[in-house]
Amino acid sequence: MASRRVAVYTRISDDDEGRRLGVKRQEEDCRALANLRGWQVAYVACDNSVSAYKTNIVRPEFERMMADLEAGLVNGIVAYDLDRFARQPTDLERAIKLYDKRPGVFATVQGDIDLGSADGRTMARIMVAFANKSSMDMSRRQSRKQRQLAELGMYGGGGRRAYV
Repeated sequence: MASRRVAVYTRISDDDEGRRLGVKRQEEDCRALANLRGWQVAYVACDNSVSAYKTNIVRPEFERMMADLEAGLVNGIVAYDLDRFARQPTDLERAIKLYDKRPGVFATVQGDIDLGSADGRTMARIMVAFANKSSMDMSRRQSRKQRQLAELGMYGGGGRRAYV
């Protein structure tokens, strides 16, 4: 079998300090998995400090990787975990459509998901739905906290503090 060329995808939502430690850990583990499988890492697509939950945010490296998968420049993706790859069902469905057109590998450090099989797709859909719900829950709790702090006249963080 010819060597598979894969893109490693790393993402973390918040890296306030800009140290990239989380995505570096993910990359190390993904590279180790690719090496174990005998796959060639074509490149690392890294969206550091970029949400996969917010639908109004474009993940530039995710988009590049998806275009390369569609064009056949890579024939697989390795991510640390499915929720690093997708937190929106629409992103997962895009990947499934690409895998329909051009079968390839999709692996995560936490366990493989076969996007080419009905069972694998079902599990991926369930896992992304739970990741999406987790993000919605966190957003709801944070919004409620900020509203309470505002009602109490307290500074809630986030952004720069206004001069008073």
